Amino acid sequence: MVDKNGYNNSPPAQLWVGFDSATDFNNVLGDPSYLIVSGIVIGDPTQPLGFFLDPTSTSTTKVVTPEQVQAMRTVGQSVQYWTGKTVAFTVSVQQTN
Repeated sequence: MVDKNGYNNSPPAQLWVGFDSATDFNNVLGDPSYLIVSGIVIGDPTQPLGFFLDPTSTSTTKVVTPEQVQAMRTVGQSVQYWTGKTVAFTVSVQQTN
């Protein structure tokens, strides 16, 4: 996933996101032009941004609270605060092989 243009994401940050649900993953393929991905933050200093989203909690949605929508770098800069909390990113999808 690539952060959409906005606050604290220039150049856009990238985050690999795993899905534990085929339905949620298929939603990613259905409308990649406008996508919000949410999940519980797991701090991990071995990751480029210092965290990943728990695949068992990752989903796509169009309904979130404004406080949940963050830039990936904002979460990465405050991993201790966000760990264990649900966060949402407005993203575009890039497939890798």
